[in-house]
This record gives sequence, C-alpha cells and structure tokens, in this order.
Amino acid sequence: MEVLEVQYKVYKLNENHGHRVFWIRKDLFSIYTKDYYVITDPDILPCKDCPQDFLKVMYSQLIKYPEVNKVGFNLKIDDIPDFNENKDIILNWESNFWSKKNNEGHYIAKIDTTFALYRPSFIKPIYKNFFRAIRLAPPYSARHLGWYINMNSLTEEQSFYISNTNKSSSWLNCENDGKINIYKNMPVLSIIYVSYNTLELTIASIASVYKYTKKITFEIIVVDNASKDGSLKAIQKQFPQVICIQSGDNIGFGRANNLGLQKARGRYVLFLNTDTYLESPAIDGLMYEMEKEKYKHVAVAGAKLTKPDGSFNVSAGLLPSFPHFIKGSFWKYFYSKAYYNALTPRSISIENEPYSVDYVSGADFLVRKELLDKVGGFDSRFFLYNEESELTHRIYKEFPNMVSMIFPQYKIVHISQGSSSTSSESKAFKWQQAKSRALYYRITLGKIQGFMYLITSFKRIYS
Repeated sequence: MEVLEVQYKVYKLNENHGHRVFWIRKDLFSIYTKDYYVITDPDILPCKDCPQDFLKVMYSQLIKYPEVNKVGFNLKIDDIPDFNENKDIILNWESNFWSKKNNEGHYIAKIDTTFALYRPSFIKPIYKNFFRAIRLAPPYSARHLGWYINMNSLTEEQSFYISNTNKSSSWLNCENDGKINIYKNMPVLSIIYVSYNTLELTIASIASVYKYTKKITFEIIVVDNASKDGSLKAIQKQFPQVICIQSGDNIGFGRANNLGLQKARGRYVLFLNTDTYLESPAIDGLMYEMEKEKYKHVAVAGAKLTKPDGSFNVSAGLLPSFPHFIKGSFWKYFYSKAYYNALTPRSISIENEPYSVDYVSGADFLVRKELLDKVGGFDSRFFLYNEESELTHRIYKEFPNMVSMIFPQYKIVHISQGSSSTSSESKAFKWQQAKSRALYYRITLGKIQGFMYLITSFKRIYS
C-alpha cells in the first residue's frame, strides 16, 4: 500500500476492493474508527445552502438514537435535469426515503455509502443493520453529481470515469438492491472512422459493422476531413445514430482520429479505415479475445486483413529500426561495424494462431482506451503513415510489458488506399511515406537521425 502525502492523505492500494474497502482493509479501519468517522462516495456534494453544522447535527442524532448506526444527508431530487433519461426512475426510487420521520423531523431511511457519519468501530457492512440510518431533512441536503451528468456532453474526466468504473466501485453500473443502471447503454467500444471523399466505402463499412457486430455495445464516430462528395450529410441521413464530426479541413489521419477520440466513451477504441468492411463478426471476436484474462497484457489488437478477393493483405508491421537503415545505406561508412554487423534479418511471421507483432496496421487498430488516456492519441505532426507505429512505440515505452497481437481467426477486408488518389508506386506516395518515417526517427531518436533518413530517401526516390 502506497501512501501519498499531499494536502490530504491518499492511500493507493494494489487491489480494487470496491465500495467496502474501508471494512475489508482492517489496517485502514483500525486507524480511523477509534472515534466517529465519515465515509462518502466521491460524487456527493453538499448543497450551497447546507448549514455548516451538519456534522454536529448528525452526531446529535447518533447520540439520541442508539439503534441507528449512521446519519447522513438527504439527497436533493427536485432539480434533476430533464436530459437525465432516468429521471422518473430516480424520483420513484428516492421517494422511498422521504416517508417516515423521527421526532426531530429527520427521515428514518437507509444509507449505503453516500456521505454519512458512523459510530466508532462499526465494522461489518454485511450485517443486516448496516443500512439502519437517518437522513437529515432539508436544508441538510447534498447532490448526487452522477445524476447531473449530460451523457451527450461529457468532460474528459467524466468520460474516463464512466468508461472505467466497475460494479463494485460505483453505482453507475449497478442494478442490485434497487440501484439504477443509469449508464447501462454506455458503449464498450468506440469505432472511429476518418472520412475523406470515400462516401460509398464509408457507408458500406458502417453497414457491415452494424450487420455483423451484435454481442457488444458500441458507438460509431465519423470524422470528415472536408470531403467534397457530401459524405457527412449522407452518413447522417442513413445512420442517424452515428456521431459525426466535421473537421473543416483535411487535417490528416492522426489529427482527425484525435478529434473522434475526444468524443469516444468506450473502454476500447477501434480506429477503422473507411476502406475496410466485415464479412463476419470479426469485431465481436476481437473484443472477446481482449476481454480474456490471458490477454490482459495486449495493448493493441488487430484482425487478419485480406484483400476483397481473399488474398493476403498487410495486417501488421515492423517498428522502424535505425541500425537496419544505417546498414543498408552509405551512412554505414560513418559508423562502427559493431553498430550494425550483429543485426539479424527481420520479418513478420504469419501464423494461424494469435501471434505478437511490432505494431498493428492502422486500418484496424484496436486499443485499450485507458492506455490512450495516459499516453495520448496520435501525434499531430504526422499527416499520413507511421502514426500508428509512433503511437505503439509510445505505449511500449510507458508500458514495457504490453504487446500488440494479431488474431488471425478473425478477418477484415481491407481494400487499401480507399481515400488516396496516389498510386503506391508513385514517387509522391513514396515521398510521403519517407517524410513520415523521417518524422518517426526525429521523434523517437532526434533531429539528426530524422534528417539523415530524409535526405537518403530523397536521393533514392528522385535520383
């Protein structure tokens, strides 16, 4: 157990014990329960007009009523916003706690782990009398902040909390004991497309996702890079449930994906190219694998990519290796042979069982959102190509025990270059790739290495 001494004392535990942590962890319990103590959920906030003597009043109720184990606030319910689609359910449930009063006009009503003052050494929440409590009458009121969250306008903090909470640590996902599953429709997966003049491809891809993805909850976010083919309007008309974002300009693949990432609410994010489509439940399958305990170390996953005729397509790649570049260029004469002579040939193994790779293709890049929350999204300096390899490099640097994997039992069709009018054999295409690879080296190694790769590539392409 790590103790952080800041303005307040924070205990950082190695295990999530849920809402009963204070009673389960006897070491914590023994420190703070020799006298009266308060336990509260993190989303309980006293109302502005709540008198400051609330603890004194709570204490007086505990003294007067020895059969009661805790005293807390009443929860304000007369200002729950209309955008909360469960408002009527909440009002109906909370009405149970406003019916029976004691002699002082306070309410004899259950309290779970919302703000309450407890008697010394009250220890076991499994006792039947754990909920035996008094809720103070107004103006001793507090707000349950979760009821005021607008699901269509989440802050970054709210999105992270809702996406990562579990049944034990939050009421958000609970349905037991009368609690309300307000966020039961929160998606497990956010699928992000970047569209640029790919109207027909994008619509076909979205349709295939809805057709074959049935076992998980998901949302689709489309970021349009100022297409001229009416993509966004057509998508909104055919799929009104899709979240559409207009970038205003062609800002590139990575930056556009980051716009979608800002809206993503899922625990996982799938960056999916518009020139891909499903012919089977591949996304369901990938999510099934990522949820397995044995794959909890997998940061990024991808399916086996094929061409429309079923033939091989690139599913993964090797992270750029500067020593290999040096060995194959005239720069080797400026380096000691020890720098590159011991290098072994590199290749991507293609297997029938799940296998590890350096990085997964950006065409179907499935990543745990909690990792993106820590390392960030795609680097905005990339316009096209190599952004997924740089992001993967960053994930490995922050989480060295995590890996990327291809699950070849699941297949996704990738047409390739759906939004590009440039041939992969053209000099313009090769130069764009070279610039992106040079940027990768500049970010991961330094300006000199990036410049060395750039001028070498220019000579190779244009000489």
